[in-house]
Amino acid sequence: MSVTPQHTAPENQTAKRKTALSPEQWFAAARDILVTEGVEAIRIDKLCQSLDVTKGSFYWHFASRAAFLGDFLQHWRKGATLAVIENLSGQGLAPQKRLHALLTLPQRPNAPAAALVEQSIRSWARQEALAQEALNEVDQIRLTFIREMLEELGFDRTEAEERARMAYAYMLGDAILSAGQSAEESQRPLQDSLLQLFTRPVQSK
Repeated sequence: MSVTPQHTAPENQTAKRKTALSPEQWFAAARDILVTEGVEAIRIDKLCQSLDVTKGSFYWHFASRAAFLGDFLQHWRKGATLAVIENLSGQGLAPQKRLHALLTLPQRPNAPAAALVEQSIRSWARQEALAQEALNEVDQIRLTFIREMLEELGFDRTEAEERARMAYAYMLGDAILSAGQSAEESQRPLQDSLLQLFTRPVQSK
């Protein structure tokens, strides 16, 4: 009795075919490329090479490079902004404690890496409308969150907006400074003083 030989794919092709990457893994690869080389280097072939998969794996998840970049920005928006707000809002904290917790974010262990990603996206936004639109949305969401906490503390809308911008500007600047410092240098006990600065009633002349 003869046996019909079965053709099998090369081992490396079989391994690649079995690889089931999540969208988050693609976004992580893109993040690393963005930080080290800039958005121009986020190409389909480079992503596939870094993850050791074929282009078919990319197109399984994403229709095109443009679609991927849009999804990447939305993933960043969710993780760097919406998830943070949801976490702080869900703890049942008073507005003053929520604001204090927010001011400590630039000093967290993962903050320097997150700051590098944000700086890269802000550089990207100066080149492309897609990133600029996403960044504008993120900035507005964050400012609104801070403003609403200040309104809960009794400030009127105009003053709350002004103080929110100051607090947000501090956070962005502190994140950039902390990204270039050691863990010991970045642990500065400033939050209590800053909270008083941003929430202190205006003294009438």
